[in-house]
Amino acid sequence: IFRTSKENDADAKESAYNTLKRAESILRSYYNHVDNACVFLSSNPKVSMSLQKAFKEPSFSLDSLRALENISLSFQNQIYTNDLLNAIYIYYTNDYGRIFAPLNSKILSFSEENEKRILSLFDCVGETDAWMEFSSTPFLYTEYPSENLLICRKLSKRATEIQNGIVIYSFRADRLKKEMDQLLTYPNQKLFLIDPSSNILWPASDSFTKEDLITISHSFSGQPHETSNTKIYEGVYDNWHTACLTTPRSYGFSFLLLTPRAEIYSTTIHLTSMYILITILAIAVAGFLALLKTKHEYKYLNQIISVFTAPETAIHNVPVSRSFRSGPFEFILTNVINLFIEQNYLRIQDSEK
Repeated sequence: IFRTSKENDADAKESAYNTLKRAESILRSYYNHVDNACVFLSSNPKVSMSLQKAFKEPSFSLDSLRALENISLSFQNQIYTNDLLNAIYIYYTNDYGRIFAPLNSKILSFSEENEKRILSLFDCVGETDAWMEFSSTPFLYTEYPSENLLICRKLSKRATEIQNGIVIYSFRADRLKKEMDQLLTYPNQKLFLIDPSSNILWPASDSFTKEDLITISHSFSGQPHETSNTKIYEGVYDNWHTACLTTPRSYGFSFLLLTPRAEIYSTTIHLTSMYILITILAIAVAGFLALLKTKHEYKYLNQIISVFTAPETAIHNVPVSRSFRSGPFEFILTNVINLFIEQNYLRIQDSEK
């Protein structure tokens, strides 16, 4: 049981490490799409300048419309060939409340509410290179509400660090959740995303409140296991084995993995229960056999005592065994009876003499 428990513990740690690494790889693949878009826009000044010009024009010129259509083709190819990708948006600072939607090959105007939302993302991204959030509110009125993962990257003026726009990739959150769920190896195992401020970002859970999850994320202590700038913290919270992965390649985001300890040690628990049951059954069977054996041997002891007490009467009621193989008490009883018979015979002979 001890060996199995140690093996289960080692398997759980290895499984948690592999699960977290695969989850980090999935999220990194999402970021790569956004990174490629930023490289495409920053390495092609003609593209970025054409976009910025279209954003600032009071009314679109024919050249701007052609440029938008050509630029949209490369982004549409990504959307149509990637079923995870829902939409792409590009925003440059402008005075007309506009946003570029490559799927529609147009620069569209959005509502005042969405403009505030875009500007809040713009300001938030200004603090870091990338940001991520989950939202079910569409940017455009033509889109259906659905939960999406928004990954944003800032766009800067060429050869400067001055931010002048953002690119937003909208991924389907249901597909991400499905991919994450496929990584889980234990029943009732849960995987969460944590933002750089140590707030639980996604998904919501009926088993834990956000406060509980934040407490768990802050409860890790000791030295982490480090491999290639990746840090994995491990711990125990109530009846859960906890593991947290942080890596610079995820732009400050972390993964929190919770595994029920009952599932990890299920083999040990089953073995322990089985061994306890076997032990109880063995004791019960041994006790029953001992009782039968004791009753059997007390029966012969009583017969021996009756022979010593009233040999004349008992000698006619006791079956006599002829062999030692039948049992030690039968052998003793036989010899006692033989001794009595011999003594009785000698006493009769002596009397006759």
